[in-house]
Amino acid sequence: MTLRHIKTRKQFQILLGHPPVARTAHFCLHLLPLSELAEAELGLSAGANASSASMAVGAMLPKRWARRAATRNLLRRQVYAVALEAVRARATDAEPVAILVRLRAGFHARTRQRGGSPAATDSAAAVFRSAASAPLRAAVRQELLTLFARARLMAVTAADLQRQL
Repeated sequence: MTLRHIKTRKQFQILLGHPPVARTAHFCLHLLPLSELAEAELGLSAGANASSASMAVGAMLPKRWARRAATRNLLRRQVYAVALEAVRARATDAEPVAILVRLRAGFHARTRQRGGSPAATDSAAAVFRSAASAPLRAAVRQELLTLFARARLMAVTAADLQRQL
């Protein structure tokens, strides 16, 4: 059971061409059998390259939603960590899949008040004081666990989510 990374633009475009299978407030997950990704990318049938990995994962984190590099790195590390847990939790006979986790909204949403000064739209924005804070890491991890559970890639219970915090 191994975890590969999605690296090429063509691989990302193929996954983005399919509708998301799960969504949360900040993320959405695109999924495709790894054999179909290999066929679409290379024009080949599922070969040894596709069967060597049980999951291929990519993270799309636009600067629009995560402006600081430290935040994007934190998000990317959490995506790959949760994906690795999903690989370990999957049955060995499960079909290999390619997954793309896309950030669709920022964690630090801000609006402008009358005076032109930014104000947080929710109380959570005030909690995440730094670009890579522990509360942000915990919130991202919990949301990613929920996302993978909705996509039925992991069996996550409420007790598991509480233990993570």
